[in-house]
Amino acid sequence: MSFCVDALISPAGGSFSAPVTVTLSSATSGATIRYTTDGSAPSASSTVYSAPFQVASSATLRAIAMKTGLNDSAISTATFTIGSSIRLTSRFQLRPPPKQYPLARPLVTRSRFHRSTDFGKRKPGCKGFARWCVIILIAPSVAGSGTF
Repeated sequence: MSFCVDALISPAGGSFSAPVTVTLSSATSGATIRYTTDGSAPSASSTVYSAPFQVASSATLRAIAMKTGLNDSAISTATFTIGSSIRLTSRFQLRPPPKQYPLARPLVTRSRFHRSTDFGKRKPGCKGFARWCVIILIAPSVAGSGTF
């Protein structure tokens, strides 16, 4: 006596950040696929697969293909981890360490320049007048931390 082709679970399990839609199939024409989501072995009394379904929380899915006149397939298994069970980690580091800067301290400097009637061209003995220019520079800060 022949066997049914194993049930195919798609996707084949893994870690997901949101609920995932699962499809089950078998290459054996006319086979009935039965499955469980609690990790127990499926049997003739388990849920019959009829359409794609969502796995919304972590589960171990097991499926089997059955057909009258054939032996049952082997049990296919897929483990799904959904949502909060996923741990995100950072794989980079800043090198060198971030520099420390003072929080928004103004730096005031003065500069003296001459203006002449000659559009800024300086000539010896220029009769132009002097002005003072004040420049204020503000050190940046990120969220008030003084670090960036």
